[in-house]
Amino acid sequence: MRPGAAAGRGPGLGCGLLVAAAPLLFFLGDVLRGTPSPWRLGWVLGLLPLSGLLLWRTRAVAGRVAGARAGDLPGGRLGPAVLDGLVAGGWFAVLSALSLAHHRAFGDLLAYDTAYYHQVLWNTGHGRCLAGTILQTLYYSPPLANDLGLHVSPGLLLLLPFHVLLPSPVTLLLLRNLALALAFFPAARLAGRLVGPAARRPLALALLVHPAVAGLSLHAFYPVTFALLPLLWALVALVEGRWRAWLVWLGLALLWREDVGLPVAALGGLILLLGPARCGVPGPEVAGGAARVGPARGGQLRWRWGLPPLLGGLGWLLLGTGVLMPRLGGAAAGQAVLGWYAVHGGSAGEIAGRLLGDPAYLLASLLGGERPGYLFALGRPFALLFLGGPLALASLPGLALNLLAGGPAPPTLHPASHYSTLLVPLLFAGALQTLGRWRNRPPAAVGWWAGPLLLGLALSALPDAWPRQELARLLPPPQAAALRAAAALVPPGASVTASSHLLPLVASTAEAYSLERIFASQAHPTEYVLHDADPSRTYIRPAEAAAAAARWQAYRESPDYATVFAKQGVTVLRRRLPPVGPHREPEVTPLPGGHAR
Repeated sequence: MRPGAAAGRGPGLGCGLLVAAAPLLFFLGDVLRGTPSPWRLGWVLGLLPLSGLLLWRTRAVAGRVAGARAGDLPGGRLGPAVLDGLVAGGWFAVLSALSLAHHRAFGDLLAYDTAYYHQVLWNTGHGRCLAGTILQTLYYSPPLANDLGLHVSPGLLLLLPFHVLLPSPVTLLLLRNLALALAFFPAARLAGRLVGPAARRPLALALLVHPAVAGLSLHAFYPVTFALLPLLWALVALVEGRWRAWLVWLGLALLWREDVGLPVAALGGLILLLGPARCGVPGPEVAGGAARVGPARGGQLRWRWGLPPLLGGLGWLLLGTGVLMPRLGGAAAGQAVLGWYAVHGGSAGEIAGRLLGDPAYLLASLLGGERPGYLFALGRPFALLFLGGPLALASLPGLALNLLAGGPAPPTLHPASHYSTLLVPLLFAGALQTLGRWRNRPPAAVGWWAGPLLLGLALSALPDAWPRQELARLLPPPQAAALRAAAALVPPGASVTASSHLLPLVASTAEAYSLERIFASQAHPTEYVLHDADPSRTYIRPAEAAAAAARWQAYRESPDYATVFAKQGVTVLRRRLPPVGPHREPEVTPLPGGHAR
């Protein structure tokens, strides 16, 4: 028998049909939950040929690599590195096409988040380090003086050189998409180590198309999403026994937000509790036996490389939430941290006491409302295989925070939100550990069926990442040209108040505010005010609608402002008073009917 023949045959036709029908299994889950839809059914039926093709291709690769070393990563005629680059580049192109279309169509309901970080970097490049007003005015009264009072994300400074060269919110969206696409490389390497080379690419793609990762392409910019890449590389370093690299990558992950300290501390705690071997550190087949973990050495490694992440992660979390954010944001910053959990109590001690002192209440808080559906949606793309992997336990603290957020359906429970992004690599690693325990047990040829199965399930979840209502927002509204023309009237550096979906175009300034979502009731006397009468492009709570309408009416009726542009419901007001600041503005003469000459 030629080498690899047995592996190429696999476990038989039954398993092959199971893999090819993975999308239908996904839809069956929707039927059981009572949430089927024609949109999802059409999507999964369209995936059936792709799933079968993936099965055939992966089976062929498994046959070629049977008997090869675990580190051999065949790539056909192109070579593994070139093929990996093409896959990552293709995914970057897909994400960027969606992001740019969404941005140009003013489709992001939370566009003020993107505008805020663009403003923070613009201010930093102009000598006002991490200063901003959009979110700081929204959440805090009085406003914060620095972004570090909102979130501790010093990693933003690593993006500054790119933003200085191309000062645009598009730069931030493209950098985020690049980081997500580059995650393919550590994900593939991790899958190759734990499962084998045959299915490394399908398994890596299964992570990238998970709703909590792929869905970011239709969301606003958030720095925390950049922690995904170093966290994956840290897991690669862990399973390869490269301990110094393990600490370096975890340290880089911490730069992107204070709460990244939670999964970092959890990973360190796992090393301490379970030991390196159970957490994935390999035996003598890696690095010529240099990484072998015996009982004696395992005890040393447990404390030497588990304690620093535990202490460092917890220390970073406490430094951010207990010192930096209150110091720079005042008492309001501390309350904002606890605001998500105010339903459980008014202080950290009261919240902890109620949750830990009443097990029935804790269980109801973790599993009530939409929480079971969220858990199912989060784990279904990985076929719940992470339940057998120890590394998945590191996701429990972050998962608990998402589940305990107040209200029946808080934003943290959305499976495609950035709140869930950092949970995905931990669940992914746990699923790979489960598959890795099966790979050497005949007759299961894990190398060829696991990749297509998980990728088929993950692709089936894309309607969660790209729901029909968000895809509809890829089409520009009728007033898109008027919106861009209105934004073009605002010179860089001019203070501006604007409808939230317009803010990314005019946030190159030290002072910018959301017209609909200003925390204080009074209007800010900015040089320009931009308003779009169409509310469908802006997220606004029903309780805020009346106040926002009154705020716009106050601007419109103020004798201090003149209408300089009015078209298709888009209006630009300009302050009559002399501008404040170093810049000079051209004179704009109002015409009858409000149009500018």
